[in-house]
Amino acid sequence: MVKGNQEQLLADIQETVARGLDGALPEGTVRQSTTREEGHGRREERACVVIEHLAGIRAGQAWAGLTTVGMCYRERTVKGKTTTEVCYFLGSRRMAARRYAAALRNHWGIENHQHWHLDVSFGEDASRVENRHGAANLALLRKLALSLLKQNPRKESIARKRKAAALDPAFLAEIVAGANKLDEL
Repeated sequence: MVKGNQEQLLADIQETVARGLDGALPEGTVRQSTTREEGHGRREERACVVIEHLAGIRAGQAWAGLTTVGMCYRERTVKGKTTTEVCYFLGSRRMAARRYAAALRNHWGIENHQHWHLDVSFGEDASRVENRHGAANLALLRKLALSLLKQNPRKESIARKRKAAALDPAFLAEIVAGANKLDEL
């Protein structure tokens, strides 16, 4: 996903998407997909635009194999409150807009799931570390710990695995080394 720290690239993609939506790009280079879902008290609509016309991307050659740029828009209504999210992306695969939309939705799901674990199991939102580097370093360590705990084959929650690792040095070694490499310790 392209973010604000790549201002020129983001501006180029936004301009290309705007031109694509206005019909100003060659026929066949713009594809769109829209999905709507309702359930569990929420309504969600996702629209994805995929463009294979890259003439407006000034630094296109810097991205090996670049074939596609696009935008995904998500509007979500829960209990009468509507939120929107827009992301811009570039890609090296030629795929239908609905496939890009599905890939981005999976990415959002992974991000949201990971943030939930970091907050609930590790209390990340309650962290009071104010030093910028310290906070970033601790966030990295939490993500590493979460990744190691998820890789362990035990059928327990992340919170239970954390507690077990804190109380049992052998289980902690299994988490750190990986269950299949315990014999090598």
